[in-house]
Amino acid sequence: TAVDTVTGTFSGEVDAASLDISGNIDVDGTTNLDVTDIDGTLNVAGETTLQTHLNMGDNDKIKLGASGDLEIYHDGSNSYIADEGTGGIIISGGTVTFQNQARDETHAVMTVNGSVDLYHNNVKKFETTSSGVTVTGNIANASGDFTLDVAGDISLDADGGDILIKDGGTQFGTIAAETGGLGISSAIVQDS
Repeated sequence: TAVDTVTGTFSGEVDAASLDISGNIDVDGTTNLDVTDIDGTLNVAGETTLQTHLNMGDNDKIKLGASGDLEIYHDGSNSYIADEGTGGIIISGGTVTFQNQARDETHAVMTVNGSVDLYHNNVKKFETTSSGVTVTGNIANASGDFTLDVAGDISLDADGGDILIKDGGTQFGTIAAETGGLGISSAIVQDS
């Protein structure tokens, strides 16, 4: 029967084309709803299982923790995972890989019980190893002197090639791999 207002407690099934409820709803069983529009707060005491996506608007946040310490959201331009509490963000589990949005370019890979690798344009440039680090390419300092402070020896190994000494791209010294000799370019040597 079509009615405007009904109050009370119901058991069984309620079949309605639309239902406008201004009070509380206490559901102990299963509720099947095609579309639900909730203007207030939805408090769920049990576990919530979604059968599809959770769609949220820009700047709408997923807040986790008793005080909303962890926030996940998109502001219309960028996506954020933000720790708004007093701790830090800990990512645990298996290997962690950072890629671009298209997932066709890798930026970093952190392997469980293994290396941490950094990439430039999908080419590995930096890798941690059990004995230190491996760098592929040049090490450059664009803003002043380069200081290397070590507690022990410094070993330069060119794997059979010469060790070149340059300043501003101009070579002025060579440690030759074949002879082990040190050569200095006469164009750079000046009288004091």
